[in-house]
Amino acid sequence: MPLYEITSILRASASQGEVSDLLRRLAHMVLSRNGVIAGVSNWGLHQLVYRMRAHQEYHTHGRYVQMKVIASPLVLRELERNMKLDRNIIRHITLKERNTSIASFANLPPEQLAEAAHVVAARIMQTSTGGPPPHFAQGGGASGNQAGHQG
Repeated sequence: MPLYEITSILRASASQGEVSDLLRRLAHMVLSRNGVIAGVSNWGLHQLVYRMRAHQEYHTHGRYVQMKVIASPLVLRELERNMKLDRNIIRHITLKERNTSIASFANLPPEQLAEAAHVVAARIMQTSTGGPPPHFAQGGGASGNQAGHQG
């Protein structure tokens, strides 16, 4: 099971309670299917680089959140399907981290596999900063490679 980094932009009007409920629901979905939540970061409210349309609305600001998840591709597919349908999520992107798969433990029983995933997650979190990319601190937008795009 590889480590995935899921970064999402939520509606700016979403309350902190709605954000917490959404993250709790997504985490439960992963955990109930023998996945591991390796970390959750709330990067706060930022202006979008360009106006985005989602769920029949235009958005100029968004709340950025990131989850690091160790899960099977099937669990990830279900998680992304639910994220696509959620009206609070404007956009999301999933990146697979390199060299983080625990597939070498594939012959372990599920209980030991989950324990191994927790150990891998702990090691990853020790080396991870957990904060937003540096361009956020400078008031930048959602993606450095889209900075010149005008909507």
